Amino acid sequence: MQRRRIGRRGPSRPSARPVRPPVKAEPPAIVPAPETGVELAIRKGDGLEVTLLWSRASGRVWVVVVHTFTGESFRIEADPANALEVYRHPFAYCLGALEASERIGYGVQQP
Repeated sequence: MQRRRIGRRGPSRPSARPVRPPVKAEPPAIVPAPETGVELAIRKGDGLEVTLLWSRASGRVWVVVVHTFTGESFRIEADPANALEVYRHPFAYCLGALEASERIGYGVQQP
C-alpha cells in the first residue's frame, strides 16, 4: 500500500485539472418562428385591443384580443370568408374556437 503525503495543499497529485466527462451536444431544437402577420384592422376601446391579422406566407387569418389593463390575450383562427365578422364579434366566436381547439388541436391560442 502506498502512502500519500498530505501537506497544506492536500494530497500530492499531479497539478492537472480533473478530467470531466464530455458533454453530449444536443442537436438544436427546431422551433418554428412565430408567424408574423400583416395588420388588416385594429380597434381599441374599453381596455380591449382587437387586431385582425393575415399571413402572406400561409394565407391564414386570425384575430388577437388583448385586455390592455391585465395583459391577458387570446388568438382566434378565422376562416378568411368570415374573418371580418370574427374581428367585429370576437367573443361570439371565442367559445366555438375553444371547443374546436379541444377537438382538433387549434383555435384559441395564447399568442
